[in-house]
Amino acid sequence: MPSTKELGFISEPKEKANAEDGWADKERSLFKRGKDYLEETKDALKNNRYRINTVLRTILSFWSAVLVTAWMVVVSVVLMRNNKFYHIGDSVLIALLTTTTIQVIGISIIAMKDLFHGRSED
Repeated sequence: MPSTKELGFISEPKEKANAEDGWADKERSLFKRGKDYLEETKDALKNNRYRINTVLRTILSFWSAVLVTAWMVVVSVVLMRNNKFYHIGDSVLIALLTTTTIQVIGISIIAMKDLFHGRSED
C-alpha cells in the first residue's frame, strides 16, 4: 500500500487525525454502549441551555427586585423631603415620578417577558 506522501497527502488522513481527538473517543464509547452520539450531544447542549437560562432568570429577577425597591426608596425620600429641601413644583414632581416610574416598570416587564415567555423551550 502506498504511503500518504506518495499519494500526495500533506498530513495524515482525516480518519487517523480524528482518532486522536477526544470527540472521536466519546463517540466510540457511546456507540459501544448503544447510544446515539448526536442525541447525547443534543441532550447535553439542551441541559447546558437550561442551566444558563436558570442562572440568567435568577440574576434578572434579583436585579429587577433591587431596581424596583431602590426606586421606591428614592421616590419616598423625594416625596418626604420635597417641601423642606428640594422645593420641586407639583407639575415637575408629577412628571418626574410618572416618567421614571414608567421606565422602571417598563424595563422590568420587557426583561421578564424575554426570559419568562410562558411557552416550552423544547
